[in-house]
Amino acid sequence: MSRIRLAMIVILAITLSSCATPAPVEPPPDSPTEVAPPTGLPEPATIAAPAAALSADEVAQAVFQAWMADERAVAEPLTDPAAAADLDALFAQPFDAGAGWSYDHCEGAAGSVFCTWYGASATLVIQVRSIEPPVLVTSIRMEAAAAP
Repeated sequence: MSRIRLAMIVILAITLSSCATPAPVEPPPDSPTEVAPPTGLPEPATIAAPAAALSADEVAQAVFQAWMADERAVAEPLTDPAAAADLDALFAQPFDAGAGWSYDHCEGAAGSVFCTWYGASATLVIQVRSIEPPVLVTSIRMEAAAAP
């Protein structure tokens, strides 16, 4: 074997041995092995999603579902204060599961979305402002169903 070839093998062996993974270093016996989390930080708070995070359709659906469950406290933050009387009127009528309520559709017009539900004896239309935050219910109408 030539000296040049032998020198290249030695250099290659030295290079490869320097790239080997070093053995793990053990901590001293009296040092902690885990790092404690920082102290003095506030606990994360649970915050309800603001109405702006919901689409107009979702706001209308949430108000309808709150009425179904008789949970006015859920519907109030989704309703513009100017529509408080409409919300009062809606919750003054207990939801009747036997009335056959069914969701029909939502459609937009002039910066609002109008969502409609049909019951056996009434039609419910919830209007939601959709063009500027916050996205809130601006009107709730319960109308008697037209006689056939």
